[in-house]
Amino acid sequence: MTSRFRKRGEEVKDMDATDMYQSQWLTAEDVEEKGVNVQIEKIKTVELQDQPKKLELHFVNMNKTLVLNATNGKKMIELFGKNTDDWDEKVICLFVEETEFKGKKVPGVRIRKAEPITIIGA
Repeated sequence: MTSRFRKRGEEVKDMDATDMYQSQWLTAEDVEEKGVNVQIEKIKTVELQDQPKKLELHFVNMNKTLVLNATNGKKMIELFGKNTDDWDEKVICLFVEETEFKGKKVPGVRIRKAEPITIIGA
């Protein structure tokens, strides 16, 4: 008889279960409400299921990235122009703002001009 499980792992002891569900992308939980300055390291494209390609910002000394929704993409264009080459090494401020997602009010990550506060990883 074949097991329906591919491979069983080790028994779990004293583990924080939230570690199993971490996102590779930045969420409101990762960003300070007052805002945090980050420096753009590179810009890539990413394909999410059933959606057109989107831009993904990678930051200096950060493991998580930010996939740009329409609001944040337009803000980047407003701040630095439409050529993504002009976005490299720029410092922006990420902050949390209430937004609507699928008819519900939820906290979302937003972009604004960098503020005179400490840059993560500097």
